[in-house]
Amino acid sequence: MEKNLFYKNDFEWVRSAPDPFILFEDGWFYLYSTEIKNGVLKGYKSRDFAVWEDLGVIYQRDDKYWATGRFWAPRVVKYPKDGKFYLYCACSGDGEIGLPEGTSLEKSNSLFASAIKDRLHLTVLVSDRPYGPFREWTGKRKIEKFYHGKSLGVFDDEVTLTSGPIFDFANAPAGWETNKEHFSENGTNIFAQLDPCPFIDDDGEMYLYFVRSRDLNDNEHKHGCWGVKMLDPVTPDYNTLVFLVQPGYYTVGGKPAPNTIDDDIINEGVFVQRHTTQKTNGEKRTKYYLTYTRCGMGCAYYSACLALADAPLGYPKGSEEAKNGGFVKLPEKYGNPIHYIEAINDYGNHFVAAPSYDLFESTGNAVFFRAGDENFLVSLCTVKIPEKKSRNFVIDRWLWSYNEELKIDLPHSNGPTQASLQPCPSVATGYRNIAKEAGIFVDAEKIGCLNDGYVAIHPRDDERVFYSEKEGFEIEIRFETPRIVRAVLVYNTWDESRAFDGIEEILLKNGEEVFSEGEILFPKEYYTSDGAVRPGGAAVWQGKERVVKTIVLRFKRNPRKKEVGIADIAILGK
Repeated sequence: MEKNLFYKNDFEWVRSAPDPFILFEDGWFYLYSTEIKNGVLKGYKSRDFAVWEDLGVIYQRDDKYWATGRFWAPRVVKYPKDGKFYLYCACSGDGEIGLPEGTSLEKSNSLFASAIKDRLHLTVLVSDRPYGPFREWTGKRKIEKFYHGKSLGVFDDEVTLTSGPIFDFANAPAGWETNKEHFSENGTNIFAQLDPCPFIDDDGEMYLYFVRSRDLNDNEHKHGCWGVKMLDPVTPDYNTLVFLVQPGYYTVGGKPAPNTIDDDIINEGVFVQRHTTQKTNGEKRTKYYLTYTRCGMGCAYYSACLALADAPLGYPKGSEEAKNGGFVKLPEKYGNPIHYIEAINDYGNHFVAAPSYDLFESTGNAVFFRAGDENFLVSLCTVKIPEKKSRNFVIDRWLWSYNEELKIDLPHSNGPTQASLQPCPSVATGYRNIAKEAGIFVDAEKIGCLNDGYVAIHPRDDERVFYSEKEGFEIEIRFETPRIVRAVLVYNTWDESRAFDGIEEILLKNGEEVFSEGEILFPKEYYTSDGAVRPGGAAVWQGKERVVKTIVLRFKRNPRKKEVGIADIAILGK
């Protein structure tokens, strides 16, 4: 198969990329990930996900910089007002560097002193180009400062390489409210942060989301997601700092949430996007979609989950939806988690990846991005393959799915997929999936689930799979006018007991002209050694460009199976 048409999540090009983030800019996909060593960030770029170019070092820490290591989870945004690229990441300093004003190591016991030393902060790097080199942001700004939750006024502030962390969330009103009880007892004021997520809304307003990292002040499960409005890329409005998502609860301090969508200790890997649902009657509903990751990396329950709100910093306190403000987690019945692997209870409460996931054991920290008219997400995965065991990334497609009960669109992931051919982005190949523009028929009956874009990854997707009990059957794909076709992908069901083994014949027709292609097998490589079907695999026909009006797929059912299933059909063409 041509590498300029398909890519695979097979970890061939990038050895390791923890906490991945992808920015699409000027026709290139830029990949950023956690440091390779203290104060060194690498970058990669690709046109098509199939081939990645190593950009080398895109950031090298200045020897004078207060932050000395743990440059984790970088995320980049292009700020429209100056055209520069701002990279946000977590980092740490040595000893008392950046100690919040009012914190006393002398009053702290050894455990708190250790927590102070090991805490994480956020920092901001800047570049004129998405591929760097990035440098530490330094400069002057006007900023309102706080001490123990009370405003000290607005000051001219100069940020230098040695002036310490650029943000002081510990003394902001909401930050201090969280810490004040512990401060009076222990003389500490820790407010560690990681996993930053910059977001620019449609109105141009900027927000910064992050995770308050667990520390020894946190005995109320506050390793959760916070947000603040930004006046510019480096200046928060501390008055707007708010707790958005709390581990173990549907809302902050609200009703307990089940572990099917949550973890009572960790909600991390925050990401926020805005989407407007537009119904056929013209009615519109705008929501903010906050993605958080439950559990810790390496657990099979490590999954991307979803919470909703009507505003970028959640519902206000006292609202009907969230009494203490913030976002509302989506119940499981609506498709939460939204991106995950199947987990099974191996023994006791130990959950491991289902047999169909033999290449990696968990995936989370999902970041959504768009290229052309296609939606993609990149997520962190922990690789099982002995010679490649690492933290790496997988890229999958997703789509908006309208929910009749909630009356809004919800994201549906077509992943995570493992080592199976997936179409490269249409912005790179010039070919897009035109299957939705055709009618798909079986025995003259139109089957809508075969070109709805949903790939069956999980058992819960089974209702969108077409099944046939016939010994042999045909699927006919009809376009109203002739189209240029380059490739056809027929996605299998998730269930190995009902998976098809291949397509007996493919006919491409245009009037009297008929092109016949022989048997197209479902590759053996898409099965695990135990015979399970790896999710998201397709039987693929690829040829030179053909002008086609009708495509006929002929299946011959394996007599050992009562029925076979087809999850979806994609046609790459113009």
